[in-house]
Amino acid sequence: MLSKNCIWCITAQQLHQKARKQIGLRAFLLIVLCCVSCGCSQLQTSQNLLQTVQSLSGDVAWQEISVAKTPLPVRALIKTTSSANDLLRIYIEGDGRAWINRFTPATDPTPRDPLALRLALQDPASSVAYLARPCQFIPKSERDVCLPVHWTKDRFSAEIIKTMDTAVSQLKKRSGASRMTLIGYSGGGAVATLIAARRNDVDLLVTVAGVLDHASWTELKQVSPLSGSLNPVDELGRLVGLRQVHFVGGKDNIVPPEIARSYVDQAVSSQVQMILLPDQGHHCCWEKVWLELLENSL
Repeated sequence: MLSKNCIWCITAQQLHQKARKQIGLRAFLLIVLCCVSCGCSQLQTSQNLLQTVQSLSGDVAWQEISVAKTPLPVRALIKTTSSANDLLRIYIEGDGRAWINRFTPATDPTPRDPLALRLALQDPASSVAYLARPCQFIPKSERDVCLPVHWTKDRFSAEIIKTMDTAVSQLKKRSGASRMTLIGYSGGGAVATLIAARRNDVDLLVTVAGVLDHASWTELKQVSPLSGSLNPVDELGRLVGLRQVHFVGGKDNIVPPEIARSYVDQAVSSQVQMILLPDQGHHCCWEKVWLELLENSL
């Protein structure tokens, strides 16, 4: 039986014959493959972001901030261990639970197992922040302005990017930093790239299993285009001179390495680097190597 808490899994009840027929054989096999590759983590997140941090690490130094003046609700955390913080690292979460099955969007995009948060909790830097995607970790009573379109076809829209960019500015102000590193996981990699293209205070852009060209990605996976979204690869002209490091997994069946390779090849810059880790999947097992990657690659 598959675990009910895997970020890419569906429940055992959904895997009976009727559900399998409904979502189609290809989608069914993809879900099973994703569950195998990520190990079906046992974590169940809470709508309370600080409670989720406690369940993951027990670290009480993190503080939740209220992101103001955005059209969609956003949750953010920050941790500072020094009064002199010139550099802030901001981790941006992945797409979370965008779909229940092939035809039905989720009503709550909160990730079952927030990998970007797990990576942020490991970061030993003196100033680290975490930024959930709009409407993630938001109680149902506060999601009245949230619509499935915000985490499906419009997940990288101009409205979403403006919302996230506003949150980044507030985190930077709260930290007192003058420079930033943006680190995005999966769809959060697309968001980080699109934000970096609109700012001049980002020194380094890092993605982990990032969706750097969603048009190529949706075509490759034969799923519906993200028709309301901006595409990171189209922003390369605005990213000239910015150092970029894109980590990809050789066993990633969700965002295969060729997506990042196409992006890097079009960048035509020694400042843009792709690092392939042969044994990594899409979700598993970035946590195990993250400290080493921070130390040796960034």
